[in-house]
Amino acid sequence: MLKFLTEPALLIGKTSIIESDSSSFGKKYNIRTRYQFYISGKINLYKFGELINFSHTRKRNDLKILLQKYKTYKSEELKELVLKQLKLNVDGINASEISERLNRKYSGSFRHFLCKLEREGVISSTKRKNLKTYVIK
Repeated sequence: MLKFLTEPALLIGKTSIIESDSSSFGKKYNIRTRYQFYISGKINLYKFGELINFSHTRKRNDLKILLQKYKTYKSEELKELVLKQLKLNVDGINASEISERLNRKYSGSFRHFLCKLEREGVISSTKRKNLKTYVIK
């Protein structure tokens, strides 16, 4: 982990900050390196806001709004919401569309959740135009 991210990582918790690849940008002789990091989970976002926060007003306000809107679902709640979407779309719907309609990020953990429902025999999928389309079994 980059040296300047070590202190925030220790404050928030080492596993909560994920460093992404850096990228260089700028004119030929004025190259700068840009770094990004991600904080996952409401508790970790809250810790970041309390312990570090942003110096930029807009970013500070965006974090505040994000924390107010942040919603986590228990497995059964999410299952019911997914099934409701599948009932509304009897011809099938892909994972990206389901997550968008539930105001959730289309992520690996969401795809994993759908695979779990499929293994349990609650839903099934077919491949349509290189996308998995889900329906209720």
